[in-house]
Amino acid sequence: MSDCNISLRIKIENTDPSKKLNFEILLDNTRIFYSDHIIDPVDFSYKLNDDAETNHILEFVMTSKTSDCTQIDSQGNIVSDAMLSVKFIEFDEIDIFKTFTEISVYKHNFNGTKPAVQEKFYGNIGCNGRVEFKFSTPFYLWLLENM
Repeated sequence: MSDCNISLRIKIENTDPSKKLNFEILLDNTRIFYSDHIIDPVDFSYKLNDDAETNHILEFVMTSKTSDCTQIDSQGNIVSDAMLSVKFIEFDEIDIFKTFTEISVYKHNFNGTKPAVQEKFYGNIGCNGRVEFKFSTPFYLWLLENM
């Protein structure tokens, strides 16, 4: 079987770069990206093998958010909040953001203030936690079945 790769490209931005938010990307429990403070937008690229029938889990993990990252007014309304925003996700230059948000699960516990939940992911990581996206290779077959 020949070696066949597919490109993955992701862009992430911190809505308040003055706030230190740790971020990592895991593919099948292996770290493929890490930053201890997202300041500038991250435009990350990675090649993965596409010639084997394999199930994969892509995870986006945010840590280190504290109460200092959220400003609340006297009425309890959020005035500003640092979060990580997924701007796009592509495989082989095919935008899969809509499919990504429909399939992904966002697991968090409101930064330790409430019980853990699993929610739909809309593109913003606002609490320490992880976004899980499951897909399989060959990717184009998976894409046909899921778009």
